[in-house]
Amino acid sequence: MSACATGPTASRGTERHLCKPQEVAGFSCELTDQRVISLCGSAGFHRFQGKAEDNPGYVYVAIGTRQGQVQFQHPENPQDYKRFMTQTVSVSAQQNMFVTTDKGAFLQFAMGRDVEANDQMAITAEKAPSGWWPLGASASDPRCVRRYKDDDLGSFMSHMVDDPEWVKRRGWTR
Repeated sequence: MSACATGPTASRGTERHLCKPQEVAGFSCELTDQRVISLCGSAGFHRFQGKAEDNPGYVYVAIGTRQGQVQFQHPENPQDYKRFMTQTVSVSAQQNMFVTTDKGAFLQFAMGRDVEANDQMAITAEKAPSGWWPLGASASDPRCVRRYKDDDLGSFMSHMVDDPEWVKRRGWTR
């Protein structure tokens, strides 16, 4: 997928992301392969008042060049994010967000008092959508080396639907 005329912003000072100007970047960082990965959402997504299931906004993850060209996005239709993105809160109050494909979770965002800044995002390359990483890339290959934006990550995460399997395993519901 290529960037459109009203597409991504390669750089706004120190803020670099692949989101469109009318969108909000929840998280963005440069990876070890010098590409950028961004969590993008519709304007106001992270400020929605109500149940996560009722949020009319959209979210997607984009990966592309430092110059702002989007190479891939997931999900292809950002309105389908509720099928591919979930959140959990552990008993130690660590907040987690998972981005999945049919192979399982390929991206995990984490926040909490015990989460180091470098561990805020984890990638499992072999579960990523086709083409995102070269064949043979291991889970430790693609990782953040420079964070550009993460101040809205917590509010993005809190607006995701609960992970149904996690809820079953922890034995209680909200």
